[in-house]
Amino acid sequence: MDGRLLNLIYSFHPAPHSAAVRSLYWDVAEDRLLIGTKGAELFELSRLTGDAILVSESHFDRTVQLQGLAVHPLRPELIVTAGGDHTVRLWHLEKRCVIAKTALDGALQSVAFSPDGKWLAVGFGGSESSKNHKDGAFAVLDGQTLELLHEGRDSKLGALDMTFSPDLTLLALASADHCVYFYSTLDNFSLRFKFSKPSGRATRLDFAADSSMARVSSDAFELLFVSTMDGSQITSPASAADVTWASHKCLFAWDAQGVWDIAGKPDDHVHALAKANTQEMLVAATNQGEIRVYNTPCLSRHTEQHKLHGHSLNVANVAFTCDDTRLVSIGANDKSLFVWKVTKTKL
Repeated sequence: MDGRLLNLIYSFHPAPHSAAVRSLYWDVAEDRLLIGTKGAELFELSRLTGDAILVSESHFDRTVQLQGLAVHPLRPELIVTAGGDHTVRLWHLEKRCVIAKTALDGALQSVAFSPDGKWLAVGFGGSESSKNHKDGAFAVLDGQTLELLHEGRDSKLGALDMTFSPDLTLLALASADHCVYFYSTLDNFSLRFKFSKPSGRATRLDFAADSSMARVSSDAFELLFVSTMDGSQITSPASAADVTWASHKCLFAWDAQGVWDIAGKPDDHVHALAKANTQEMLVAATNQGEIRVYNTPCLSRHTEQHKLHGHSLNVANVAFTCDDTRLVSIGANDKSLFVWKVTKTKL
């Protein structure tokens, strides 16, 4: 590689995440150069002026996965992703670009907006190396600038999911160590209590709309309920029968039974669920590269479904924008961000 070109790349604005060049294409007619970097950025460079334009960017590093996805609670054009490449990226869906990003000092596995959109909670996890990893830690960022506001750590294994309570008093972290950690937002995110009843890794969690309880799903095929007053387990499912939930991420909820139509398909697995805010539509992200769309409640294993294709294997996460006009999905391995237009028709 010509040293002059490498020096020029380091002077690009915005600066590339990784200046290592992976591909080049010379447009002789327009006298310009397309440069692809190791950091998944594509720059267009004018030979005459030396000006560089960032054409596109995304998550990178083929050895890690993209798992974290959250939508802004008030602005439907904004979403955020967090990946194993250590980066958090705030996307503007209408402009189709990243409008803010930051790199933290560890692999990231989950992300959540606060109900007012002012904070972002990011969970660390998915590190490839056992040395110097921060799995189980969490960080709180400014929801607009992504400035680091707080860091904490009580778990040593991956933070698989994070959620704020609707009343903004608690931040919950579901961990691969079979526990859920509840932090007080009113006391500088100090640990308020730990729920340690799951038999498997705590994978997803939801708060009740009134913040009185939370529910947790684990990879041991459990659905557990916990009081947000003291962290005690609610052992009677009837106590949660008429609860309205602020989100629908737990994989084994009563009104999502039909997504587990796995008879004769032992390798079929659901990674994530999302329900439209209108409560009319439920989507499931699967390890088969499919996004399956259902009417809700989805109670029968033979419920009619509509399948969306585009990702490679392992659709990691899905979410509806706050106005239900779009569905957003991310691929764990392809690291792609797909935006689907929602049309309100019955299946």
